[in-house]
Amino acid sequence: MTLLSVLWAIAFGICPQRPGHSLFLGGQQMPIEARMAGIFGGFVIGAAYFWALGRGRAMRLPGRAMTTTLIGFIALMGADGINALLFDLRLPHLYIPNLLLRLGTGLLTGLAFAGFVVPAFNSTVWASGPDISPPSNAGHLLGGLLLEALYFIAAISGASIFLYPVSLMAVLGVPILLGMIGSIVIATLRVSRRENRAARATDLTPLLLGGLAAAAILLGIMSGLRYLLFGPGPLELPL
Repeated sequence: MTLLSVLWAIAFGICPQRPGHSLFLGGQQMPIEARMAGIFGGFVIGAAYFWALGRGRAMRLPGRAMTTTLIGFIALMGADGINALLFDLRLPHLYIPNLLLRLGTGLLTGLAFAGFVVPAFNSTVWASGPDISPPSNAGHLLGGLLLEALYFIAAISGASIFLYPVSLMAVLGVPILLGMIGSIVIATLRVSRRENRAARATDLTPLLLGGLAAAAILLGIMSGLRYLLFGPGPLELPL
């Protein structure tokens, strides 16, 4: 068993892993397709960037203008995905899909998810925190976009040196994002008063473990179903 095989296994239940939709680095296919590499890798970059800015405990959702911008990022990916689906179905479409757009729109969506999920997580699990949003101005957004651009350049370079860091960031983003969402759900179900929420980092341990366990169970079920229905190879469905 190698590190790359573990990453393939983690992504197996959530990603079709089609060669034609995937980037290759050093001649090796990434374990997760370009669009999902952008989504989950972009989320990790965005969340880490907000922490580095000192806004990792931000509890307020972005303001109206920022929310509109972030939703616009998600809409761009949606439009590109619809165009790709029309192409696969041989229906009228605007352009021929390509990996650069899949990765780029995925990264924008990942950054948008970080802008929404981070404060949603904080406001659900923490008893208190700064009444700010992770990206609250154009400068914050620009910094995140620059970091996403660096990931984009590394991912499309084809250089073998970037295979593991790019793949790790993307694939580990799957349990991180799903785990955070799972923690939000668990906290919502069990917490009725703000006084019962976490006051220090150690208070989060059971909740985070529960969220990661829920993510692992979900991925395991999806992986099992895919294997039983379609076998171990790429899942050739128009997406």
